[in-house]
Amino acid sequence: MKKINSERKILFQFIAVLIVSGLIGGLTGIFFTDHEKWIVYFASEFQQLMADLSPYLMTVIGIAGLLSSFLIYRTAQRRASEWDQENEEYIDQVERQIERGIIITEIIQIFIFLFLGFLFLNLKDKKNAVAGLSGCFIFLVLSVVSMVLQRAYIHLMQKINPEKQGDAFEFQFQKKWIGSCDELERMKIYESSYYSFQALQKCFPVAVGILLFAEVYFEAGVLPIIVVCLLWLIQTVAYKRHAMKLRRKGK
Repeated sequence: MKKINSERKILFQFIAVLIVSGLIGGLTGIFFTDHEKWIVYFASEFQQLMADLSPYLMTVIGIAGLLSSFLIYRTAQRRASEWDQENEEYIDQVERQIERGIIITEIIQIFIFLFLGFLFLNLKDKKNAVAGLSGCFIFLVLSVVSMVLQRAYIHLMQKINPEKQGDAFEFQFQKKWIGSCDELERMKIYESSYYSFQALQKCFPVAVGILLFAEVYFEAGVLPIIVVCLLWLIQTVAYKRHAMKLRRKGK
């Protein structure tokens, strides 16, 4: 009886979510239809503004983010050199500091790519071609600095944990790094990976829905939807294939 009630509750919740989602989608469609001209104008102006500002935003945010990450690296490097090889709580704090620095560097790299996308809009215009090419050069410099900084963090982690293997610049780095981790570290990596998988599985449908609106009202085209669906397909198939492979091996 309890199982039946639980199944009914889940079914009602699912139906409620579908109804609410449909209402939100309908109201959003009505709003876009009533304010289509204003929204299209605003989106066009915002796009051009971001295209014009992207070289400056890329430079400022990139330098500020990478500089802060470098300062974290120097602090972690100094603290690691002062470790007495016994205080585990102390070195755990240093490793968390290293992880924060790596996260900052990776987030900055994502923003750099985002601004590069806006920057490409100006490459079509000969008047802004110089600014666009300058922005591309800035992108390359910041990307190289970001990769070098991430490699420095990895080397610092290897000094603290000599058993860790791999060079951040080699193609087999992830495989070698995970291979040198103990079971507890691997479980943390696998759990984090599955959490990321679940998060993206929830984000992909939302992204497709947003892009459908963009295609209808902003003439964004079908390519963005194809790209998102392709990434969704790759992630789903890769996960399922690997799960089936592990099941056949009896793991």
